[in-house]
Amino acid sequence: MLANATDAPSARSAALPGSRALSALLVLGGIAAVAWRWARFGGYYPDDTYITFRFAKHLADGAGLVWNLGGERVEGFTSPLHVWLLALGRLAGLPLGTASALVSGAALLVLIGLFVACVRRGAGRFGPEAALLLSLYLVAGHLSVHVGSGIDTLLFMGLAAGSFATSLGLAASPTAARAAGLAGINLLALLGRPDAAPFLAGQGLVLGLFGIQRWRRDADVRLLRAACASFGGVAVVGALYLSWKLSYFGYLLPNSFYVKASAPGTFAGVRHVTRFLEDAGVRYLLWLVPLFALLDGRQLRAAARRPRTRETAALLAVPVACFLVFYTTTLHAVCYRFRFEYPMAFFLALVPALVLGVGAPLDRSYAWLARRLPAAAALAAIVLPLLALPTWAFWRDVRDEDFGFRDMQVLHYEPIADALRRSGAGSRGTVVFDSAGFIPFASGFSHIDPIGLTDNTLSGREPITAVEREEYIWGKRPDVYLGPVPPASAGAGSAAQDPRIESTYVDTVLLQRAPFAEYRRIFEPLSPEERREVLHQRMRELRDHWVAVGEIPYPFPHPPEYTHFIYVRRDSPFAAELIRELEPLVHRRLQDFDFADPLPGAKPR
Repeated sequence: MLANATDAPSARSAALPGSRALSALLVLGGIAAVAWRWARFGGYYPDDTYITFRFAKHLADGAGLVWNLGGERVEGFTSPLHVWLLALGRLAGLPLGTASALVSGAALLVLIGLFVACVRRGAGRFGPEAALLLSLYLVAGHLSVHVGSGIDTLLFMGLAAGSFATSLGLAASPTAARAAGLAGINLLALLGRPDAAPFLAGQGLVLGLFGIQRWRRDADVRLLRAACASFGGVAVVGALYLSWKLSYFGYLLPNSFYVKASAPGTFAGVRHVTRFLEDAGVRYLLWLVPLFALLDGRQLRAAARRPRTRETAALLAVPVACFLVFYTTTLHAVCYRFRFEYPMAFFLALVPALVLGVGAPLDRSYAWLARRLPAAAALAAIVLPLLALPTWAFWRDVRDEDFGFRDMQVLHYEPIADALRRSGAGSRGTVVFDSAGFIPFASGFSHIDPIGLTDNTLSGREPITAVEREEYIWGKRPDVYLGPVPPASAGAGSAAQDPRIESTYVDTVLLQRAPFAEYRRIFEPLSPEERREVLHQRMRELRDHWVAVGEIPYPFPHPPEYTHFIYVRRDSPFAAELIRELEPLVHRRLQDFDFADPLPGAKPR
């Protein structure tokens, strides 16, 4: 059997014919897959993208890092660097979508270049085995989503990969220039995503330990000195940045830390990290078992004895492990397609690419087959499966793809945002809506996010009770409310007096299940009675001071009873215009909505 072939020559003595052309074909095929998906789904973004767009727009227009024009300075975004880059793009005359595409596209090219460079450095060549891993990385639906999402994921991936490559260079030649270069890219990585900190801590630990080892073994202090200078520089500049941030915002941790993540130390993220590793194992290891069985042991043993190999392995393993362990301790509410873990996929694909690149199993396989088959047949037996695997992986992901944010935007957000914009209120009008993103960005309305991502009072950095939260929101005298809460029944002064609280709709949608994961931190500490009273406080507000325009169905209800109602405050200066523009969007008036049995008459979805 092929797996038992012991008479195959060394990989370096029987190279696979056309390996360069095959490698290029695999990589170009992966790039084509990304481009095809980008063209297919491009231009539709999740809500978080429009959060970044709105902050970048206000910054470029001179309003500062504010969510609402004339409002407070607030950090409701994930990546300061991404916001600044998009603002620069807007100042240069680019639409924000174009600027974000350029950032993601440039980051993708950097990732491809770094992948090739790291394999060549570690394995001595970039052969078809490594090209196969790069192709599997590129054809994955996860990557395509992040490339086209307009979010900061690709930017941070490129910075993390660049940090790794620069750390390898510093370990090989610990000069002052390389120490400064590593410090610079690590600072950018921290600005790209503050949670780069555990990754960089792991990197600093590895470089410091190898520096100590060289000092003790060879009396060579260059690496230790360079590592201390590099990470010391990061600490100094980082402290200056934090001082500026404290003076600008008045706090250090962004609102997303308080709002979107579960409490650190709860290990709520174990499930996400485990699923991410399982997915990576299937993509980059399971289907390559035959190749691993044919590795050239002599080449691998020789490589393992080199100090550079051990340093590379440590710089790959420890920072990645630190990053993923950190994410087991917390869970971010917005985690589609492993958004927060996914930057480590680059390294999980790079590791087998390096091993296969050194062990060269395809050369060994071809040498064995060429002794038993005609040369063309031997080549076909290698090439065809190699091309088939990424093709199959691509179509498997295409079959299962669901870009729900496109349908959400077209079916739900766009009609509502257009109606608000046509009212003419602009930033003078205020909408209360649980999701911060497309609707305020496209309508130009000011926005109150009850969850608190874009509001310092509601974020939870200072304790606020659920009752105080309601008083704060409605005390702002907003003009429009969009959400799942119905008005209280006529005459009901408390939850105990309101039969609507006992209805199927209220019990299923609002009491048994918080509409958004972020609401759990607000409602979970409350007793069932307190939860009902807080909900009824909002229901009374909507009954007493608002016009219920009607139901605007939510496209992806879960549970199926979940829907949205839209209201206009009675004494809003824009009430007449808002009602006129919103009424055509209504599917059911409230008088036609049966809270005891809401599904009959619901809009087909």
